[in-house]
Amino acid sequence: MNHQIVIGLHSAAGALNFRPIITGDGEVARSVTIPAGAKDLAVPVDLRVGQLATLLVGSEAALTVKVNSASSPAPKLELKAGRPLLWYDGDYSPCPLGADVEVLYVSNAGDVDTVLEVRALLQTPAASKPARGKPKEQT
Repeated sequence: MNHQIVIGLHSAAGALNFRPIITGDGEVARSVTIPAGAKDLAVPVDLRVGQLATLLVGSEAALTVKVNSASSPAPKLELKAGRPLLWYDGDYSPCPLGADVEVLYVSNAGDVDTVLEVRALLQTPAASKPARGKPKEQT
């Protein structure tokens, strides 16, 4: 299973496009409607930081997303309208999630319903993958 990240820049100097392909063995895909005026709407999602290969969290509207707790000082993401948070293994920045995620608490201060999009590609750590092929015979 792959995720292809598309990074592009178009200007008077020309166009640049990069498309790193990230490989994994599982995927999380959630699309959840967040009503206008919602405060701390619980969105269950299972993200294990040690397994993340890609992460995209975004919406067409500005949202506040708290991680694992609706109360302060929960870590939170301030999503800007139409500007998703995007991270992938090999990115220049560390993963924006500091811990495993079980629930996102989402607030929409706007007056229009929107959809929260969560996409993640997962990689099972090598130590826990089953062996492939036949085991070698002992001599």
